[in-house]
Amino acid sequence: MVPRHARFDGGLTFASVSSDPTHSCGVTTGGAAYCWGDNSEGELGNGTHTSSTTPVVVW
Repeated sequence: MVPRHARFDGGLTFASVSSDPTHSCGVTTGGAAYCWGDNSEGELGNGTHTSSTTPVVVW
């Protein structure tokens, strides 16, 4: 994998990000967890199976 920058609307600043081939998750500098990408098996942790190209809050 080659690291690359991703820019999202909403002013989120990530302290840490991890990814695999289908989805990514990160923790903001404020401590909130977000994920984005494929969600066909609930990978994003938001209680749905809807994929998202923008970060969604993990709850």
